Parts: sequence; structure tokens; C-alpha cells
Amino acid sequence: MLLTSYEEGNISTTVALTSSSDDQNLAQGIKIYRVTPIGTVYLYLTPSGTPGGYVYVEIQDNSNSALKNGISEAIPVTSLVTGWNAFTFDRDARPIIADDTQHYVALKHSGYTYSSSNNVKWSCDQSTPHYTRGVGKTYDGATWSAISTGTDFIFKLYSGYRTSVYSKINEVEALVKNLTNLGRFDDSNSPITATAVLDFEETVADAIDGWLKGAGITAPLGSDAQSIVRSYANQCVALECEMTQNTAGFTNQSERTRAGAFKIMCDTLKNDLAEGGPISDALRDEQDDISAGGGDGLTAGMIEDSDRDERDEDTSLIQPIFKNDMWVRT
Repeated sequence: MLLTSYEEGNISTTVALTSSSDDQNLAQGIKIYRVTPIGTVYLYLTPSGTPGGYVYVEIQDNSNSALKNGISEAIPVTSLVTGWNAFTFDRDARPIIADDTQHYVALKHSGYTYSSSNNVKWSCDQSTPHYTRGVGKTYDGATWSAISTGTDFIFKLYSGYRTSVYSKINEVEALVKNLTNLGRFDDSNSPITATAVLDFEETVADAIDGWLKGAGITAPLGSDAQSIVRSYANQCVALECEMTQNTAGFTNQSERTRAGAFKIMCDTLKNDLAEGGPISDALRDEQDDISAGGGDGLTAGMIEDSDRDERDEDTSLIQPIFKNDMWVRT
């Protein structure tokens, strides 16, 4: 799930890692309004020449100290591309950020040798609207300084490892309020943690992509088409939540249970994509319209903000991660 981002268009403005000292780094302030794991950070970078070494991302608290598990995989500078570069965290030990609390995404380096023609630059933007949840900063090994007023680094922050999922965690919360703390998944107080539910969202999205591929429909779906399957995806995730708490197990005979109701909706999507039906037809019509260059898909008012952020993401096929009857647990 996309957590927060700043993707304005003035990418010609850049700030370079200008010191060979490993203490020097660049950072962007961020804030998220729920307890959330961080799985992937995308930074818009420009490598120049051959500065050597590695770069990595560190998730920091408000005192600029690394969070537990807050150091990403290191990427050789020679592997960087001009554009979006993905930095991932350990799937089994992701950093967890507190809700409504200032944190930072820091770009750091090791074994890096700077010169005016050999360096790595992080793109930033000075246009409005500005990013409102933090500011861009530089660190010279001793002092933090704001880049300049109204200047923020360009980044995207995800809870997991996909750039899009089809469900919405707040809509899942509305379906399974009995499994939340005061209506929200809470890592400390809910029967199911927000971290677990975000992982369920990725599992369900992988499965739906597999069903789509089997139906000959391009996956992942674009932002407009996602709205067609969202309600079904929400209930597939809600099913995973209910099954997790159902110590007696779940079978096809449990149709009168809450989990049973969610399973019916989930199976409706699965079967429609397998056998052909109105959902499949609507998705094909949407993709045909986009391929033809038309604009008669869903209205702008039906596109949510997070979907807009995902509009330009890659739409290549992925390998599905699912198995037959994955929704049935006995």
C-alpha cells in the first residue's frame, strides 16, 4: 500500500551526496497516520560518472537515529538508474513507524567517492503544493540543515513490496470492526495487527493478478479498473482476517458465518474471472478503452488520491502467488 509520497514534476532540481564521508546524508521528513511497517522506498535519483560504493536508505526517528530494522538493502552505485530506484527492507523484519510522528527517509552511502562529475543526486521539487508532512534536509556529518524553504525530495513510500493493491485498509476495517481497536487496526491493541492486514492485502492482490492473468486480462490493473474489483478485494482481505481469528477452522459449509459471507463475494470474483462474466467484461472494456486512447472509463470523482499516485506505475505481468482453494481453510 502506498503510504505517502511526493511526486511533483520539477525533477531537474537535484541535491547531490557531496561528501565521501559515510556520515553525510540527505533526508526527507515524513509522517504517517497509523502504525505502519515500511517495505519499500522509491527515490528518484541521478547517478553521474563512477563515484563507486553503495547507497542505501535508513528510516530514522525525529532525532535522526535509525529505527530497529530500519536499514534497507544496499545498492551498488553502478546499479542505479536515472529515475525511480527501489530500496527494500527485510520481509521478516521491517521497520515499524509510529502513527502521527515525525520520521525521516535518509539516503546514505558507503565506500562512495564524490567529485563534481562523479556523484549521486536525489531529485527534489520547489513547486506548490509542497509536501506537508516534513521537510528535506542535508547532513554534513555534524549539522542538519533544511535544503531551502518549500523544497522537498521526491519519493514514494510503501508498506510492502507491490506498487498497487486492490483493497483499502480503511474499508476492510469497516467490514471487520469486531477485529479492530476502536475501528482501526492497531499493532498493540487489535486482535489482528495493521502489519498483518497490509500483508493480507498483498497476498490477495497477488492472487487476483493470477486470476486476471488466467482470464487473459493484463495485470496489475490500472487505477481506473481497480475500482471495479475493490469491493471484492476488500472482502477477500476481510476473509483472511476472520479466518485468522477462527480457531475452529473454516469449511465450505460455513456459509452462514461472517467469513462465509466474505468467501461468497471472494469466490464470485474468482469464478467470474475463471468462467467469464460481468466483472471480466467490465475489466476488458476498461482496458480496451485505455488501449484505444479513450477516456470514457470511470469518472474522475471515483478515483481516490492513492490511486492517482499509482496511475503511472508499471503494468507488466507478474507471476501469481496463489493456489487452488486458497480461501478455504480446514
